[in-house]
Amino acid sequence: MRKILSCLCVVVMLCYASALSAQDRVISGKVTGSDDGLPLPQVSVFLKGTSTGMPSDLEGNYRLTVPSTGGTLVFRYLGYITQEVEIGDKTIINVVLVPDVENIGEVVVTGYGEFSKKKFSGSASQVTSESIEDVPMANFEQILQGQASGLLVQSSSGQPGSAAAITIRGTNSISSGTTPLFVVDGVPVSASQFASMNPNDFATTNILKDASATAMYGSRGANGVIVITTKKGKPGQPSFTYSYQYGWNQQLTRDDFLPVMNGRQKVDFELLTGGSGLSGMSAQELDVLRNIDTDWVQEIFRVGTLQSHEVTASGGNENTTFYISGNYFSQEGHVINTGLDRYTLRANVKNQSGNFNFGTNFSLGYTEQQTTLEGNAFIGSPLNAIYWANPYETPYDANGDYSAIMTGQPNAVHELMENPRTNNSARVVANVNMGYDFPFMPGLSARTNWGVDWRDAEARTFTDPSTYSGQQSTGNQGALARGNSRTASFVGTTSLNYERKFRNDHELNVGLYQEINYTDFSSFNFTGFGIVGRLENENSITAGTNSNGFIPTVGGNGVQSSLASFFALADYGFAEKYFLSASVRRDGSSRFGDNNKFATFYSVGGAWIVSDEDFLSGNGTIDNLKLRASFGTAGNQNIGDFGYIALVNTFTGNPYDGLPGKTLANVPNPDLKWESKQSFNVGIDVDLLAGRISGSVDYFVDDTKDLLMNAQLSRTTGFQSQLQNVGQIRNSGVELSLKTTNIQSGDFTWETSANISYIKNEVVKLADGQDIIGGTSIIREGEPINSTYVVPYVGVNPANGDALYLDIDGNITNQYDPDDRRVGKPRQAPYFGGFTNTFRYKGFTLTAFFNWVYGNEVYNNERTNIENPTYFVDGMAASLLNAWQTPGQVTDVPRIQTINGLTTSPFQSATTRYIEDGSYLRLRNVTFSYAFPADMVRSWSLKSVRLFVQGQNLMTWTKFTGTDPETANGAFVGAVYPALRTYTVGINVGF
Repeated sequence: MRKILSCLCVVVMLCYASALSAQDRVISGKVTGSDDGLPLPQVSVFLKGTSTGMPSDLEGNYRLTVPSTGGTLVFRYLGYITQEVEIGDKTIINVVLVPDVENIGEVVVTGYGEFSKKKFSGSASQVTSESIEDVPMANFEQILQGQASGLLVQSSSGQPGSAAAITIRGTNSISSGTTPLFVVDGVPVSASQFASMNPNDFATTNILKDASATAMYGSRGANGVIVITTKKGKPGQPSFTYSYQYGWNQQLTRDDFLPVMNGRQKVDFELLTGGSGLSGMSAQELDVLRNIDTDWVQEIFRVGTLQSHEVTASGGNENTTFYISGNYFSQEGHVINTGLDRYTLRANVKNQSGNFNFGTNFSLGYTEQQTTLEGNAFIGSPLNAIYWANPYETPYDANGDYSAIMTGQPNAVHELMENPRTNNSARVVANVNMGYDFPFMPGLSARTNWGVDWRDAEARTFTDPSTYSGQQSTGNQGALARGNSRTASFVGTTSLNYERKFRNDHELNVGLYQEINYTDFSSFNFTGFGIVGRLENENSITAGTNSNGFIPTVGGNGVQSSLASFFALADYGFAEKYFLSASVRRDGSSRFGDNNKFATFYSVGGAWIVSDEDFLSGNGTIDNLKLRASFGTAGNQNIGDFGYIALVNTFTGNPYDGLPGKTLANVPNPDLKWESKQSFNVGIDVDLLAGRISGSVDYFVDDTKDLLMNAQLSRTTGFQSQLQNVGQIRNSGVELSLKTTNIQSGDFTWETSANISYIKNEVVKLADGQDIIGGTSIIREGEPINSTYVVPYVGVNPANGDALYLDIDGNITNQYDPDDRRVGKPRQAPYFGGFTNTFRYKGFTLTAFFNWVYGNEVYNNERTNIENPTYFVDGMAASLLNAWQTPGQVTDVPRIQTINGLTTSPFQSATTRYIEDGSYLRLRNVTFSYAFPADMVRSWSLKSVRLFVQGQNLMTWTKFTGTDPETANGAFVGAVYPALRTYTVGINVGF
């Protein structure tokens, strides 16, 4: 009987094992990325609804045992769209994962760590490398134009390598700067030096806007923070890429500028208005001038070219990864004798060995920039010559030498070609970070990060003795000016973090931080005179003596500043639906007096995932709905370093007893303290229709108090003012971001992303309530900062040609009175945004990006000078030919009352005649690319090949009559280097 039972057991066991074997099968395959065709290691591959799974290996291969009944395999990888595949009867399943451009921002990088976007209660926008791919610009800030809500980027110049003006959620300060803090891989960097860095190395850019996001930066976070993370390597075989771009700008013509008189019109105009410059010429000589019509636009501007070469290498294994890049970028300016050459090198390495991790990021950049004067309200800036140079003058004489201008003004071509201005700089941004996970307490870790931003710059200007500028220098024989500066900024951050999930529904993340920042700046400059020869270096300077008068000027500066900080961050989550965050930071700065050297900044925030509640479960429309709110404070310490102590000026011009004299330069204020900003933000994040629609809406109120301003003092002090904390500004507004997949059918997709911002700026309080008037703008309580401030101009009296104005009581008068000035619209647009449409079909991609601003006014100084007959010796606007001449004539140009070159006020006065709408819509970028199929590329022994063509600044729709509405904000528009249409072709190859 026992034998029978034993046999039955053996048979049953064999049958059961056979049944088990029949129920299981092995699925294998390879996972690659669609962007480059490379294998993806460490992809999470698992059977949906079970714990069965494994990661892919370094070659992207996986092998998984699953039940014979099949099921669904899930492939999940950070930065790529999760993909699900029905097993069916398949045994080999190869998967190509697509980069998740829309949701790569699931992680928000703040500079002090990475936070899940789901749990993040603050307001932040992210710009990925794909959004700015292939944009051929030397400076990174300009690439960000229109890319994120709340971020206003305005190009102050089209000069290669020029920095842009950036504000986040409006202007928060009057005298302490409005530029946000930039942080690259944990190292604060100077925004003015981005031309020395390669934007192609940047993986993500996070724009931190509210207190919950910026309070951790304390005294440096009031203007917002832009956190940049550079590219890192991935485990796997080394991969290499080569990228090349070549581009050119469109040649400017006269049609791109305000119409000016031609040679015949200008000669007749001077004679008609009694101009004395031509009075001594014969009729024959005047006819010669009438037949000359020099196109100064063609003489000064050219077709500038650009090119870029870049090589990258990345790879690694499970423990160590690396990313290395080298780039050469060269751009000829579209103004003659201007341009930029940049050389960059980057190396990022990351290592994980057990509980210890180590990383280093190193960037080296060197730039050579050839520049020109701009922004000068006189003809010494060559860019003014396109308007001010007379059409009957020529840059060269019959012998090919530079012409002498009859009026004694500069020859713009001579100035540009013979007075080179160069700026050379070298920059190193590097950091080393180390971390350790304590094995005796899971979740406890320590980390330290030490970084440096080192910059060495030299500016040199050679002024040839034969030029107008050279003859205006000391001794009238040219000059050589050289200035050197060196800045070394150090940061060290050490932290202790604890992260734990307990009782299933609770999670806690706490961090304690200590940080030090130290900056050492020094500069030296000199100017030597009496240039002999043209060596363009110190050997051409004549040694200065009292007899020859060539005494050189020498100057310099040196300053150190430091910041010491302690802060704590805490995040708590419950049931993956409710999240709280808090931070507190204590900063001590060397820039403030002993009475207020330290300050405390804090923030609190919360988020609620409404879509995870039972009452929304199973909803087929709402995929995700999150409500969030935050409140907190941040500071601004961007002032001079010695405002709290007495400074001394030394005078050598009038010595006493052979010794120089000294006087106090300021009234010290030991109570100087930080400008502080209180921020309130509420927002909604939503995803609809299986991710087809996603967006966010934010409402915010920012109150910046204790603004640093010069307050008036009693005359008995011997000083007019003292720097004090007395002002207040409020910014409030709404931000909207939206992304939609409009069509997704087969191989064709159409996607749209857009952002809109509205910011209301108001000056709440000024020192003693006193207006601050600067030219044609005003800062006044109750009004936006820098609103236009001029007399209303209502036209021309047809009876006598008088200019007509509106007085303060609303009456029309022909008398101009500055007391009739009125506050207009702000110079900074309250409405702005951008939108992108992307079309994809198989390997083809077409992207069109627009940005816009609305609601600001610009005072067009470009017109005020060329429409002023007082300057009859210079070029004149063609509109003056329509000036009133006979009774009954209807025109907008007043009569010209000129006698021997003297004119009345209508052409000189600051009136709304020259106020224009600064709104514009610009087609910023169009890119058309083609990625060759992976099978075809592999047959070429390559991994990827992509071709593209691109256009930049293609079209602008605006009512502004000047050169460029974007560069007109607060600038002298006639002397600003304009941005031009640029066309680029390029290729990216992976191997």
